[in-house]
Amino acid sequence: MWKNKWTAAFIFWLVLTIVMVAVMPDLDKLVLEKGQITLTETSMSEKGNELLQQFNDQTEGSYQFVLVFHDESTLSVDQINEIFNRLEEITAKADQYGINDYLFPTDSEEAKAQLVSEDGTTILAQLAVSHSVGPVEDVIETVKPLIEGLSMETFLTGSDVILSDFAMSSQEGIKKTEVIAVIVILIILSVIFRSPVIPVISLLTVGVKKKKK
Repeated sequence: MWKNKWTAAFIFWLVLTIVMVAVMPDLDKLVLEKGQITLTETSMSEKGNELLQQFNDQTEGSYQFVLVFHDESTLSVDQINEIFNRLEEITAKADQYGINDYLFPTDSEEAKAQLVSEDGTTILAQLAVSHSVGPVEDVIETVKPLIEGLSMETFLTGSDVILSDFAMSSQEGIKKTEVIAVIVILIILSVIFRSPVIPVISLLTVGVKKKKK
């Protein structure tokens, strides 16, 4: 009788494990496709995105970035000149980095009014980089060095940067969850079969079958 119960339990848990693994969606892909978040209207990021809206409408098919130059004690004349010189260097290499549009404070008085803070502590610049350059993660790593090595704090932000960071954080969390789930399943099956060998063999079999698919 006990033998029949253990056999039934084995079949039940084996089938359940196979079904769970088989129907499990590609979570990494799901995060990339659906893992976008909506920021509150009161957040600083959302206010920054409002500034980008007009620029975004003209740069479809591109990644949009905001370059931030900041000094808490107000940007000095030398620092401002340093920033503008760097922006000139960036425009000179626009084709090299796939930059198909940009909006800098030096473009016009209207742009300056939008991109330079009233207290003189922050200057913004906007870049659009073509999707054809590559995945957003690679483009971010290419753009970051363009604003490094200056005498003030520099940041790279924008909706594409925020969504990329969120997707990567979500994927890391999912991977940890998957490891925990496997451990829990192994523990449960080990308790039922009173042996760690059978559960491991079962999970390996399921893993191999799923990999072949």
